[in-house]
Amino acid sequence: MPTIERAIDANFFNLIHHVAGAQIKKTREQRGEIRRSYTAVHKIAPGTFTSIPEEQMFIPVQCHDLTRNGFSFLLPETPDFTGLVAAFERPDEVIYVAAEITHYEDVLVNSDGSVEPAADEKKTLGGNLVNRRFATPMVLVGCEFTERMMKSGA
Repeated sequence: MPTIERAIDANFFNLIHHVAGAQIKKTREQRGEIRRSYTAVHKIAPGTFTSIPEEQMFIPVQCHDLTRNGFSFLLPETPDFTGLVAAFERPDEVIYVAAEITHYEDVLVNSDGSVEPAADEKKTLGGNLVNRRFATPMVLVGCEFTERMMKSGA
């Protein structure tokens, strides 16, 4: 079975490094890979596939961050699937990558686009609880890439 480094080719690594203005994002978790903030909208097709799914199976998702080994995105509710195919669109091509969900958590997306754990929904300010009523409840889904997928005849 090929390793992730072999399965995802140089074009995909170029996509990661091509993310315009990507800033290194510090997170609560300690990971071996540098995660970069990545707020572009791309598409996923929920499910486990042996080939690239039909276009109508893809749904748009707001990406959150990206590493060499995976990415995270936001959904309005807890996923009822464990596998997916992500379509990362570039001006000259679409890169398809199969991925497996490794974790998810309830979060709040603030009006400025920042994301925080839903457990922090109420915070104290001078001893008074402050309700983050303008934040949108979402689910942050983290995935690990499993293989690069190629169109037939490519």
